[in-house]
Amino acid sequence: MPIKAKKALCALISALLVAGCIPLSSFADGDALSTGEVSGTYSYTTNEAEINQQGTDTFVYRDECFTNPSYDGCEHLATLSAQIAIASSSRYGDDVDPDQSDDPSDNARNVLDMLTAMGFADVETNKYYTIEKQKNSAAAALGRRTVEADGKSYTLIAVIPRSAGYKQEWAGNFDVGGGDFHEGFKQGRDEILRFVKKYIADHGITGDLKIWIAGHSRGAALANSLGGFFAGGGASYFDNITITPGNVYCYTFATPNTVKESVSKKAYLSVSGARQDPVYADDTQVEEYVYPEEGTIDPHDPVFDCVRNYKLPFDFITMLPLAEWGYTCFGKLESYDMNGVVTAGEMLAQLKVFAPFAYEEFVNGGDYRTFSMKTLDLALLEIVDDPSAPEKSFAGFLEERMHGLAHVAPSGVDYSTGGYETTMKALAGLYGMLHGFKGISLEGLIQTALEPLLLTYIAYGRDQLKAEGRLDQGATDAEAASAVICDLLSYVTGSEITGDTKVDVVLTKVLEYVVTHEGSPLYNKLIETAGSMLPQEGFTAEMVKQLLLIFVTDPNATDEEMIGAFLKACVYGPEDGTLAKEGDTPASDVRGLIYTVLGLSDSKLEDALGFGNSPASSLIEYALDKLLVKEKDQSGAPVEYYSSLDEAADGKLADVMKSILQPMTDAHSGKYGDLFDQQLMDHYNTLLSGNNVRNLRNVLTSMLLYSEGEPFGAKTAVGNAATFVQCVPMIPLTHYNEVYIAWCKAIEVRLNGGAPVPTGDTGIPVAVLIPIICIAASVPVLEKKRRSFKRG
Repeated sequence: MPIKAKKALCALISALLVAGCIPLSSFADGDALSTGEVSGTYSYTTNEAEINQQGTDTFVYRDECFTNPSYDGCEHLATLSAQIAIASSSRYGDDVDPDQSDDPSDNARNVLDMLTAMGFADVETNKYYTIEKQKNSAAAALGRRTVEADGKSYTLIAVIPRSAGYKQEWAGNFDVGGGDFHEGFKQGRDEILRFVKKYIADHGITGDLKIWIAGHSRGAALANSLGGFFAGGGASYFDNITITPGNVYCYTFATPNTVKESVSKKAYLSVSGARQDPVYADDTQVEEYVYPEEGTIDPHDPVFDCVRNYKLPFDFITMLPLAEWGYTCFGKLESYDMNGVVTAGEMLAQLKVFAPFAYEEFVNGGDYRTFSMKTLDLALLEIVDDPSAPEKSFAGFLEERMHGLAHVAPSGVDYSTGGYETTMKALAGLYGMLHGFKGISLEGLIQTALEPLLLTYIAYGRDQLKAEGRLDQGATDAEAASAVICDLLSYVTGSEITGDTKVDVVLTKVLEYVVTHEGSPLYNKLIETAGSMLPQEGFTAEMVKQLLLIFVTDPNATDEEMIGAFLKACVYGPEDGTLAKEGDTPASDVRGLIYTVLGLSDSKLEDALGFGNSPASSLIEYALDKLLVKEKDQSGAPVEYYSSLDEAADGKLADVMKSILQPMTDAHSGKYGDLFDQQLMDHYNTLLSGNNVRNLRNVLTSMLLYSEGEPFGAKTAVGNAATFVQCVPMIPLTHYNEVYIAWCKAIEVRLNGGAPVPTGDTGIPVAVLIPIICIAASVPVLEKKRRSFKRG
């Protein structure tokens, strides 16, 4: 390259670097907007270090993204849409706030500032950014600007639903309704449509319009619903304006399903009137609108291809409501990775530059590429890889969890009429209102949860075995418990154990498993627990110590050493050199000591043990009877029992839920006013009343334990549960808006022929790197891979 050309290129790059660092306010409005392109910086709320605070990123707005028909697509508009979606989140204060309390008057500042910075005029929001959220309410920000295209002027209206910070609105995600469309999303959509109608009237907007809609998560569902409305012929709802599908630019990210595969046109394109309940916003008092035509809508009709949906295949939220219930969404599904052309590494390079905290979360446990099926290593008390399990992708595993939900509720109608909708809305409402709040104490929670977890597992196993015909429909809870627990014992010990297997054989197999793992965390924990249960003083303590001493050679052995020697003697007989060995005591006699001591403590237990000769089913029945105890007197004696296995599982699960939720509701009562407190307690009381605990138990067990097409068994059930627990960090991360933004940025670079951003943190804004990369790439080598997109 000639020296002059090199100097010119360096000068151009330097100018770009400098320009990229100049704040937007440095440009005169006329200069910035006359070119139809505006660069700037926007803010968004992050949850870095579990504390809401403000992150920043750069953006570039271009009029030319809206000059071509929306069906052509625009990779840059996809990036910009993902960015404004994250800016639409309810804003939290600039100061780090441990309680994460928000100032309602400031909630919309990020999105309004970004719209203003892009050159939109008359930017405003409806009241739901400034009042307490309600069931299926929906906040949105609007703005307008003029765009020249096809030789005429259009009014471009940005319609941006709030995409995070929903609080109680989040409950609406589960308000499916069982009809042609997701009832909660349509109600939220109608709130926004009434706002748009008022906005158009207030500002005297007439003539040809272009609509830009963008949203993430619940905001994506509302955006998708709005896109379907505008592209499907809903423009007749407005006065004196024209909107054609080719002028609807709708980009959604992490999009839940919104409609059935076929939906009534009249029902979907009608708009409900303003809610009369005084707790709802009163700024859009618009009458109900009934669409005049009959017919049906196919959400996959090409007319809806102006609606572009970005869904990561391993994003849990995008799988709801279930496709198995017939739900889908409007428009076309965009390949988040250009069908494999854009790699996760390129996405991560972008993520590292603009959202390093999300990048760190990804590489430290959220990387879906490292997914593998897991199991519980009981000896290690750890979740480990299971090489014997069928190979599955993270997306495939999550889809199977959805099949578990369909197993409980085979259709949307079953979900809605079977009580599950009420249950999940109450749970989601609590989550949305308490999300991010501190106040959960896990101390003792695991121990408290053991009984309800075991009862829940037995109940699930019973239902599965009956459904598979491996257990009689009329089998009692005791018979069911015997079958499920014996299967679990067989899995743990590696030996076949049935209800007819003698107690002594079961004990021997269990103890053999324990002592062969001497030194393991399980062994150490059991020895520690047994040692804590030994009497520490008095005649009884001395007797126990003298008894244990006959199994060790060292008279100064610790309690833990004596207990370990005793357990080994139960399996292999006493060790050489011990008093027990000199007495020629066989291992069976050592186990007999256990039966004798336990029998002395409880006559019912003595009968269940039968000195080791009773069947395992008798001991399991005794244990189940203990698990069914509902209340004890001061001495610890049972005074009331649950009437069934299900009732006990529900009751004890409810107790655990109370122990988690009650401190949180108490700690945050009064922070946001009486209405918030009332809504919070309504959700809390609903969740713990009626059949809601049972419904929640059914949903959780099916999603955690179910395997499509596989018979119930401890190995598979434990593996699924262990895998789900282990991959929990991946689930929220794959839904992060930051991740979607990073994918869009990586796609934009690729589609413009550029190389990936270096993985090192250069500290240079991405918006500056992109034009530099584009200049450096003299030939767009990936032009053939641009699909239907045209550069925006």
